[in-house]
Amino acid sequence: MKNFLDLSFVTIYYFFYMRKITVFISVFIAVFVLQNAGAFTKTDFDNVVDFSVTLKTLNQALDEGSSVKLDNKKFVVVYGTVASISFLNRKKDTFKARLELVSGEWVGLKDVKSYRVYVDFEGPDFYSYIPVRTPRKPNPKTVVKDSRVLITAKVLKPIDIPLSGRYWLLQGVYIRKIY
Repeated sequence: MKNFLDLSFVTIYYFFYMRKITVFISVFIAVFVLQNAGAFTKTDFDNVVDFSVTLKTLNQALDEGSSVKLDNKKFVVVYGTVASISFLNRKKDTFKARLELVSGEWVGLKDVKSYRVYVDFEGPDFYSYIPVRTPRKPNPKTVVKDSRVLITAKVLKPIDIPLSGRYWLLQGVYIRKIY
């Protein structure tokens, strides 16, 4: 019986002791990260992400003689509605989907101007976000046709879509369903 009590005491002591060490290490890491967070300035962020780019400016950049300049080295954050989803590879390990993202604006009271880009998402990380088959009750994070999304991407190149026109192709890095 004494061995059992000794073992229980050691187990309980070890559990609480290790828990304190884990909490201490977690707090130490959090403080270290917060102290160094100030090292990342707005200028540093602006060197990585271009928030001035929208679907409208991307479409304007395709026009000949356009003054819109794109920096292919920066990420862009765009918002729009998923008009269509094409699956270029349906297997989870080599998953690849192309989303047609659209937005628009009213021109006066009678006309609507629409803007469009295509965004490729590759890899198993996106397999659960963009389902091959639309579920009956989709997860709130699931992106399906007509979802409004916020996308972080890199601008790749203009592509020609037969019977439709010339549009930008983006490489998606992150996607978040807004509603």
